[in-house]
Amino acid sequence: MKKFTIPGQKKVETPSAIEMERMRILRPYVRQSGDDMRKPWFLKMRRLLDYLLVYIPEGKGVFTVGDETFDVGNGDVIWIPPDTLHEMRGISAEMRCLYIHFDLIYEPERSHWDALIPGGATEMTGCTEKIHPPVKDPVISKWKGKLNIPNSAFLLPLMRRIYTEHRLMPHIENKDMLLSGMMLELIYGLLHSARNSGEKPEPYSLKMRDAARMLLEQKEWKINIRTLSERFGLSKSHFRRLFRETHGQSPREMHIRAQISRACEMLSYTNMNISEISAKLAFETVHSFSRAFKKRTGLSPLNYRHGKIQPG
Repeated sequence: MKKFTIPGQKKVETPSAIEMERMRILRPYVRQSGDDMRKPWFLKMRRLLDYLLVYIPEGKGVFTVGDETFDVGNGDVIWIPPDTLHEMRGISAEMRCLYIHFDLIYEPERSHWDALIPGGATEMTGCTEKIHPPVKDPVISKWKGKLNIPNSAFLLPLMRRIYTEHRLMPHIENKDMLLSGMMLELIYGLLHSARNSGEKPEPYSLKMRDAARMLLEQKEWKINIRTLSERFGLSKSHFRRLFRETHGQSPREMHIRAQISRACEMLSYTNMNISEISAKLAFETVHSFSRAFKKRTGLSPLNYRHGKIQPG
């Protein structure tokens, strides 16, 4: 029998067996999300029916997941599987928490529920059919507690975008499909970072991680690239090149994105006017702030504050 050849067929490199299985089974479904700035807080021991991912851009706390209790702080990533006892406490004056409740495998019969499970809920009797089943993955199945993610800065804009799409645009057609794709991007980032976490760091990787952390934490300061590069013992051009190679963007762009993210919070949760926010975030003029804000969000600061999704 003659073998059929697709016209124009090229040699194809097939994914690994593990990647093919992930592509086959992983169908994330976002149930809840949040981006909160919290004063000292405490959530008593509980269990969940789904997965919970928590990212701490800033602040300090003490979490317990399963049998392990650990400190959490800037840049930490916490993965809580279904039906796992956990307790969370924020101990700093303020802690920013980004979080997502989700299913890794969407099933219409099981996935369509929504509940704010309170602290103290440790028994799932009566709703066991809603507990997400175990995921048979050699890496993901072992994730529990604080993950070893050397460079977690990629999570801030991605989780912020997931939150924005999920919470602020609830009636967009095919939103759940969009969120599923974004969650796959997030899981890819975690897998990639976890895979590299055991490798010996490149000479400047830790410096670039520290530089990124400084830029993300110092949103209310005007950055000086020369001063920053000198702090790490590098020339200005060498610092810029290493930073871009490590993080995929320039140090100035990372800093501006952090400023805009903070501006979104201030526009949403404070009564500060546009001029005050611009000055607080160290923009030279209100015009430069508004231009940077619209470039990265598609909206003017005023339209964002008033919930006008379409610019203008």
